[in-house]
Amino acid sequence: AFSAYFPDAMVRYMSVNNIRSAWESGDVEMYHDVRWDRAVFVSSHRGLAIDAVGRALSRGAKWHRYGSSMLPFICGSSDLAIVVEDAASACAISRYGTGVALLGTTLTDEAIQVIKGFDRAIIALDKDAGSKAISMARRLNMYLPTTVKFLEQDLKVNPEGLLR
Repeated sequence: AFSAYFPDAMVRYMSVNNIRSAWESGDVEMYHDVRWDRAVFVSSHRGLAIDAVGRALSRGAKWHRYGSSMLPFICGSSDLAIVVEDAASACAISRYGTGVALLGTTLTDEAIQVIKGFDRAIIALDKDAGSKAISMARRLNMYLPTTVKFLEQDLKVNPEGLLR
């Protein structure tokens, strides 16, 4: 069962990971999964909820996808796609562009179709996925100008690192 009531652990998670401003501005719809104690990010497409992904707040697998959509999680509404790995990172950087979370490190055909709708893209994966980021940029450059941002810190902790 999902709840609109956020326990202290979820509020802390949202604050520490720079998610609160995206939630407060309405860029992301969130709930608490009471049964599994997860922060739930609702994934929408064309204004309709199509899926959700949950981040464990205590026990269990770190991330859980509730549905079977192959579409990425989106947060924001600018012409710049900032491609990241997870929903929390997409929310943390949404003030600088539209966060497009792959929900992993695989660039699916469905994600490409979504990203093609932007004017340009920045691939900003975690530090350990540098070679994957370069490969993704090569694929996306066929459709739109795409660059890679090599990160020194996790975007959830330091979203401003995207600007350096």
